[in-house]
Amino acid sequence: MGGQNVLAHRAAFFFAHKRWPNPCCRHTCDVSLCLNPYHLAEGTQIDNINDMISRGRKAHGNGVIHAKLTDDLVRQMRAEYIPYVNGTKKLSRKYGLDRKNCYNIVTRRAWAHVQ
Repeated sequence: MGGQNVLAHRAAFFFAHKRWPNPCCRHTCDVSLCLNPYHLAEGTQIDNINDMISRGRKAHGNGVIHAKLTDDLVRQMRAEYIPYVNGTKKLSRKYGLDRKNCYNIVTRRAWAHVQ
């Protein structure tokens, strides 16, 4: 990798296995700072994302840094939702969301973790 910066975990993999991980080096221990070469595995970015999801590390709800809503606002929105009376059109204006997002929230397709 002549002259390029190398991430420490990729270097640890290289020194243990005498080859560079291609294309991606995953942490099987879920500790991003870990340099134990036996906790590192080759894979793709999709493998890495699937690891994150299967291990419950994917941010959702309030954990998403740019979320416009909170769990409490989602509960409030669902309580206010009355089809054809106080529907997604009114809720979308009130909460600053588009109608499809409002529909997905009130039908629990989005923010499904909120009861």
